[in-house]
Amino acid sequence: MTRIGLGVRLPHRHGRGTGFQPTKLAGLLGWWRADLGTTVATGVSAWADQSGNGFAATQAVGANQPTLVAAHVALNSQAALSFDTTDSFAVDLDSVTDKDYSVFFVLDPTAATGRYDLFDALSDDRLVFAHRISGADDPGYYNGSWRDSLVAATDDPQSLCYILEQGVGGKVYVDGVQIGGTLDYASKLTISGITMPSVRPETMVIAEVIVYSRALTTAERGEVDAYLAARYGL
Repeated sequence: MTRIGLGVRLPHRHGRGTGFQPTKLAGLLGWWRADLGTTVATGVSAWADQSGNGFAATQAVGANQPTLVAAHVALNSQAALSFDTTDSFAVDLDSVTDKDYSVFFVLDPTAATGRYDLFDALSDDRLVFAHRISGADDPGYYNGSWRDSLVAATDDPQSLCYILEQGVGGKVYVDGVQIGGTLDYASKLTISGITMPSVRPETMVIAEVIVYSRALTTAERGEVDAYLAARYGL
């Protein structure tokens, strides 16, 4: 199902692609998809970046490697990675300077309780994208302070998107629909690396992560949302 407008959900044709690829849009910084570029050791030890920038996600410690799920039923039987409470990847970005950001996740939470950080970037002021922020069970982000969408997180399979633009603010979207209002993003941030996920109180299944180093337009975001909805049956 696909959410449009004010939370109305319409059916779509599961499994049919849109022909879109994230590389179509300018500013693609990193793109990780579970059916592409995974290296399996004890678990998944490396997740190749499909953006062409070479920002591989790696984990050398076997006990901290996520499990590759070849066909996760709740995400249209697409491949996904299952992270437990100790699993994570590190990504070295070689310092991406003073940027706005558009970040997309496709995930299947197991329970909507307790802080869960999907993406923790080393930055001027630290930049964290969370399925559930500190002190609340709401999607939001941290850029010096926690920015709360004030809308409770769910444990449904979903796409979660954050658009951060200096002078405009930050917006959070679930399955293509904005939740909450416009939040603070007063200054651009430089990031040098990513841990994903970082704070993780329970298992989380993640199928795809897409990062752009600019704020996408509404039409561009719609293209990414449509691609993810069609691929994962959202």
